[in-house]
Amino acid sequence: MAEHRIASTYAGDKGDAYFEGRGQDKLLHLGYHLQAAYYRPHLDAGMDILDFGCGNGSMLAVLRDHVRSVEGLEVNDKPRALAQENFGLTVYDHLDAIPAGKLYDAIVSNHVIEHVPHPVAILQRLGEHLKPGGKLVIMVPIEDFRARRNVDWRAPDINQHLHTWAPLQFANTLREAGFEPQVVDVINSAWSHKLFFLGAGMLQSIAGRLLASVTRRRQILAVATKP
Repeated sequence: MAEHRIASTYAGDKGDAYFEGRGQDKLLHLGYHLQAAYYRPHLDAGMDILDFGCGNGSMLAVLRDHVRSVEGLEVNDKPRALAQENFGLTVYDHLDAIPAGKLYDAIVSNHVIEHVPHPVAILQRLGEHLKPGGKLVIMVPIEDFRARRNVDWRAPDINQHLHTWAPLQFANTLREAGFEPQVVDVINSAWSHKLFFLGAGMLQSIAGRLLASVTRRRQILAVATKP
């Protein structure tokens, strides 16, 4: 099953390497607030939400103040433990652990779908836990072949990204999974720990756009509904 393959990629030594390489031991830094800001306009105070691939729970902890309830799903043991211990979050270790029949108003996911072997199948599984009319709010990276990080295919890659999309192709993927795309936008901004000293205002926004241009780090923000 595709989900079990995901779990094995981010378990044991591989999971530890990803946890350390991605700096997931650092909680609630500015990057989580910057990323959460893309999701907030698509959520409201009456929603129960699930974060698919919630990591250490920091972004979910930020969103918690803006919705009714939050839960997460994270296959990697170390960040899942941080989410549970530091934020008191309910975090499932795989989709089958979510109670049968449990439905959410929205499911969010931040830079996760590119890791899964079969995106359409996983999106369909997520749809089983969305209420009719519920929202799927997803961000995925756009992998530019010209970016230095993507040129050396021989290098070990702890990120293990398997897919990338342009807006049209991601909309097609959502439709194939049974969703109705409402928004599929390119986000021309990126953040770096080195720029956190700029704060969360206009200077950060300008620097984020420049960083995205120089490093060719862009994202897709997609919002889709379940019929």
